[in-house]
Amino acid sequence: MKTHRSLVKLAEELGVQTDIRYAQTGTVYVAFERKGRSTKIRFADHADAYGRADYTADGVEGTLEGARKHLLSALHISEAAVRRLRRAMKSRTERRHNSARASWIEGVIREHGYTREEAEREAQILFK
Repeated sequence: MKTHRSLVKLAEELGVQTDIRYAQTGTVYVAFERKGRSTKIRFADHADAYGRADYTADGVEGTLEGARKHLLSALHISEAAVRRLRRAMKSRTERRHNSARASWIEGVIREHGYTREEAEREAQILFK
C-alpha cells in the first residue's frame, strides 16, 4: 500500500530503523525501532483479523494520521523534532539549489562570455 511509504520515509529521516513485511493479502507490516523502543504498525485496506500489530491503519480501526501520532508517541519523538527536521532539510535543499545556480552562472560567464546580467536572466528561467 502507498500509505505506509510516507510514514517509513519520515521514520528514516528521523533515524528510525524500519523493517517492512508484506502479507499475501496486501497488508503491510512495518516494525519501527529507535533507541531501544519499538512498535509495529499494520497498513491494510481491510480490518485486522489477527491483532499482530500495535496500531492498524486500515480506515476502519485507525488512520494514517493516527499511525503517525502513534509512531511518534511510541518512540518518544516530539512534533517539534519533526518540525526541526523539516526546516533543516528545506534549508539544505535551498543551499544546494543556490550553489548549483551560482556554479551554473559562473560556468556560463566563463565558457560562453555572457555578462553576469545575461547569465542571471538565463538562470532565472532554468532555476525557478
